[in-house]
Amino acid sequence: MTEKNENMLSPEVRDFILNWGERLSHWGLNRTEAQIFTLIFLSEDLLNAEQITATLGVARSNVSQSLKELQSWGIVKPVTVPGERKKRFDCIRDVWVLFKQVVDEQKRREVDPMIAMLDQTFSKLEANKDDPFVRAKLADMIHFFDTTTGWYGKVENMEISTIKKYVKLAGQARKILGK
Repeated sequence: MTEKNENMLSPEVRDFILNWGERLSHWGLNRTEAQIFTLIFLSEDLLNAEQITATLGVARSNVSQSLKELQSWGIVKPVTVPGERKKRFDCIRDVWVLFKQVVDEQKRREVDPMIAMLDQTFSKLEANKDDPFVRAKLADMIHFFDTTTGWYGKVENMEISTIKKYVKLAGQARKILGK
């Protein structure tokens, strides 16, 4: 997609953007944010907010708010183009880096607060010796999150090239194990 035809997306690209927007909305972005991200991702040229508004047919205020939220996720950034008044927007274009950034942000926004609440609830029940069955279930959950976030902590700071090797190795191990 180029600047010349931004308002004339092919039906396939328009359908993809709309569909992808629905799918990404399950990852913590709202539908409009996901559609805007997808449009920027698929756009060969950097787009400004007015171009995004015209292309997707959504309210300018919604585009502005969505761009702010996408920036807070660390997946979209404003770019100043010399000689232009309006900012244009770019995004993470490497899908591996993008996926890692989204997972990092989801962990920060969703998993970390959930773990804090889980630990707080368990501590209160433990102190009062209340609800042994619930305490046992919460202990299982704490063990699960300690294990998975511990593993994630090891992967979190790896280079993308190393993560790719791990994923490939896991696929080979799965074949060897017949799973």
